[in-house]
Amino acid sequence: MQSNLRACFCLVLAVLLLAGCGEVPQAGSSSTKKKSKKPLPKSPPMVKMPEVSADAYASVDAAMAEVESLSTVSGAEVSQKLLRIEQWFMLQGDSIAPQLASKINNPSVGIATRLTSCRVLAKTKSPLAIPTLIEATGNKDSRQLRLKAIESLGRCKPSSTEAVSKLLSLVDEKENDVRRVAINGLASVGPSAKRAVPKLMDILNDPKEDETIRSAAKAALRSVDPRKGLM
Repeated sequence: MQSNLRACFCLVLAVLLLAGCGEVPQAGSSSTKKKSKKPLPKSPPMVKMPEVSADAYASVDAAMAEVESLSTVSGAEVSQKLLRIEQWFMLQGDSIAPQLASKINNPSVGIATRLTSCRVLAKTKSPLAIPTLIEATGNKDSRQLRLKAIESLGRCKPSSTEAVSKLLSLVDEKENDVRRVAINGLASVGPSAKRAVPKLMDILNDPKEDETIRSAAKAALRSVDPRKGLM
């Protein structure tokens, strides 16, 4: 009798122990282990804009002198310094627009200063920006400056009828680099350049056209008129 009670007690104890350990996987059953979650992709790090005070440079010429000295070296530290200078320019507002405009079409000024002037002038709201950059798109003494002026013209906000007309005329030039930058400029203008749609469609649908130019036209259509860009 005692042996039967002992056997029953052992059986109950074994069942309780198994229950406490959770579900016992059976042969042929799926594993009870939790699937490991894949790590979420990390967002690209944001570029931290350098801090600069309004009195960091004594004048526009002093800031441009540093731009010229930095143009002869390279590296991440140089990029940060150039960003700092452009931040300083933006703190000055539209008041420096006349000085920037005077440098852009002056062949005696260093090329780094002229390129920086194009880029900064386009970010101002000055009425000098568009006419100055339109003039620079025809510059004959520096191809580099001409391309930068075309690019900057497209980035002027708000744009204008004159700016769009100039960019459209440059799309018809023979040099592909000029055409590509002009098309990219129209893309930067956005819906305000909607009258460029027929020309961009013609380029896109021309199988004889340079593929780089066709790709630029396709991208520009998405910006200028998204409905056409999806066709």
